[in-house]
Amino acid sequence: LRQPKVVARSLERYLVHDPFNLSRNLQLGDALEKAGCAASAIAVFRFAGEHGDSAEAWKRAGALLYAKKDVQGALEAYESALALAPRDQEALKQRKNLAAEGALSGAGYEKARSSRDLQADKAEAKSLEREQRRTLSAEEAREEIARVEE
Repeated sequence: LRQPKVVARSLERYLVHDPFNLSRNLQLGDALEKAGCAASAIAVFRFAGEHGDSAEAWKRAGALLYAKKDVQGALEAYESALALAPRDQEALKQRKNLAAEGALSGAGYEKARSSRDLQADKAEAKSLEREQRRTLSAEEAREEIARVEE
């Protein structure tokens, strides 16, 4: 594929007459990817995956979506690949990695300044931390005395 745009145009002309040809759709996706048309390549791979029942097409779409930082879309593509080929080791590995990455990005680790920012119940954590210390500040001692007196 020295001239991927020319190859892509040729394959598009061919696919007008046989749009569900899986091998030609995969070749078109390759050509579009090499030509730098990632969005078009993703669309072609998704089409090939849906209409050609191709796990390979879904994996290629997932890889391109991940390269575009669309973790959720990539995860869905790998899920579709696994629906067609449940024992595909590459798809299993990528799905596991994407699920972990999605969980980490959703947890807010990038924005947290300390481990306290990540805790679900901050008041309980503060209470437990206070109970474990042997010395209290003057303010904490007054709060503790007031709590005990109540």
